[in-house]
Amino acid sequence: MTEESPNTAPQKDSPAEGAPSAGAGSGRSAGTVRSTIARPWLLRIVIITTVLLGYGVWSVYDAYVSYPERGADYASWSERAYLLAARDVDESREQVGTFRRAAIEDPVARLDELTDAQTRERNIQDLNSTGRPKRAQMELALEEWLTALDRIGHLHPAYTGFYENPDPAAFDRLAELEAVPATQRTSVQNDEMRGLTQQLGPMSPRQRLETLDSRWISESQPGKLQSFDIPVNKIAAFGCFGFSIYLIGLFVGVAMRTYTWNPAEMRLTLPSGDSIVPADLEDIDKRKWDKFIVFLIVKNAHKTIGGREVKIDTYRHGLVEGWILEMERAAFPDRVEEEAAKADSKVDASADADPAPDGERSPA
Repeated sequence: MTEESPNTAPQKDSPAEGAPSAGAGSGRSAGTVRSTIARPWLLRIVIITTVLLGYGVWSVYDAYVSYPERGADYASWSERAYLLAARDVDESREQVGTFRRAAIEDPVARLDELTDAQTRERNIQDLNSTGRPKRAQMELALEEWLTALDRIGHLHPAYTGFYENPDPAAFDRLAELEAVPATQRTSVQNDEMRGLTQQLGPMSPRQRLETLDSRWISESQPGKLQSFDIPVNKIAAFGCFGFSIYLIGLFVGVAMRTYTWNPAEMRLTLPSGDSIVPADLEDIDKRKWDKFIVFLIVKNAHKTIGGREVKIDTYRHGLVEGWILEMERAAFPDRVEEEAAKADSKVDASADADPAPDGERSPA
């Protein structure tokens, strides 16, 4: 293990082998030092959180603004294609009156019927035959229109009955009032029906087609919305915001878990309030040192945490790694010297070799 790290502030050499006992004077400052949030970890959290929040906002905009608008445009274009096809059926005399009855009273049931495998196969066959190609083309166009409405949550009679101002709530209320027998309606209900009808603004298929023509004759076909576009962006936004909240909570937790260091006593105080000096250490386990994790094995004689293994993340907490290394030099001077000698011999042996990354540390 080297004694240098991005999270380690320059430390003064310990005065002697072994730890000074509590209260023993060593000429060092008796003030304590508090750990910080390590800058590399903080920068990493800030960058990741910023990217997640940015992508989350983007996903929300796509899911609730951009894609619904594009889907509504494609539905409008598809509606015009359906009405043109319905008019062609009338003009070709394949089925007279189709254009007049182009409004769809139950779009959910109609879409289920059109997406049935047998119905779709029949329409495709008729499209390439001399039987009813115009009707088949109309039904395929109708399926495309209803599917486009379904993908933006507009598969409702208010949007398929040709109204100038489609409003599902107003339509449902009007349908509820129309279900009441005329002889049983009150004058208030009749006035409400007239108001709702005026609010919706019913249009004939021909009027609706003229309205759509005024827009789409001069505009190009919009992009088709895929079935997964809106749901995937909603899921992405939920995931980004959820993970961002987790990272913010993690940051708060790390900020609240502080370590303090008394250089005069070489005393490390843990976030729990328990403190350790070099003499309390049975060992310092560095099995995850490459992940910036170190385990302090406390002797059984310690009053509060004797026999325990204290895990410390030195990547998140700045300055702590330097304190642990200083405690190690005081508690296990022979081992530190031996490790230093091995490191020096390794450097000498590879002095003439090309440098290669080996044993790099990375946070867990």
